[in-house]
Amino acid sequence: MSKLQMAKGLNDALPDVDTTCLIYVMEMDLIKAVTGAANPKNRKIVNPIDTEFCFGFLSKKKIPNVPSFPVFLRQGRMQANIFLAKSRLQVDAEMLELLKAFHHYIFDSVLRLVKGGLAFVPEKAPVSILIVPLRRGKYSVLSRRNELTNQVDFKLDYTYVRNVVSSIGEMPRVPSEEERRLFKFDVTKFQDAVVMPWYRDKEHPSFYYVAEVCLLNNLIIDANPGSKFPDEKFANFNDYFIQKYNIEIYDQQQPLLDVDYTSR
Repeated sequence: MSKLQMAKGLNDALPDVDTTCLIYVMEMDLIKAVTGAANPKNRKIVNPIDTEFCFGFLSKKKIPNVPSFPVFLRQGRMQANIFLAKSRLQVDAEMLELLKAFHHYIFDSVLRLVKGGLAFVPEKAPVSILIVPLRRGKYSVLSRRNELTNQVDFKLDYTYVRNVVSSIGEMPRVPSEEERRLFKFDVTKFQDAVVMPWYRDKEHPSFYYVAEVCLLNNLIIDANPGSKFPDEKFANFNDYFIQKYNIEIYDQQQPLLDVDYTSR
């Protein structure tokens, strides 16, 4: 058996308080989307490079260049690229603790890669980079022709970090009966989103990616709680939720969500 090796370029990379650190982007580019039997529902495959958000990591030192490499996901063949963003980030003590908590939450609660007996101590970890959410933006530079040109840049989505960390321990949040009665579906909050059913195992919540909101042309509801359930044991989705979870669905006009299980 070979000894497990860690990249030396990632050693001792944890950002220091009140110093400027580097932002590295982890970008995925869809090269070939799945078709046919690999996409039985004929879902629209979105290229991650065309979206506003992506992940990256922070490092207090510059790492060697990483060649692009292929990754095969359920969406198809991707090309992964890791590169240095133009922006830099000044990290204070509060921000560093929030970033550590976000990193730990991703690996422990979302990916569930933390096994028993392991402790999260990034200061002692052989690889001490911090995974962070990034948002694409524009970066103005002066070209050789002395003209301002806009290039894509990436910045830390700190608002998202704060929202996630502040909700740890409260997700999934169980809504009150009054909240459920007043609930009105807003399609913009569910497109390209991750949802957690609050009525299932709260100790080990499951995560689902919303692949599609069941609308026709984004206007007409294609499937709703009164639609026929795929299993003959239940007359419709209303019947399923009443029998399975003792839950009455109040908003009968909301569309159903077509989701993919993403917890692992």
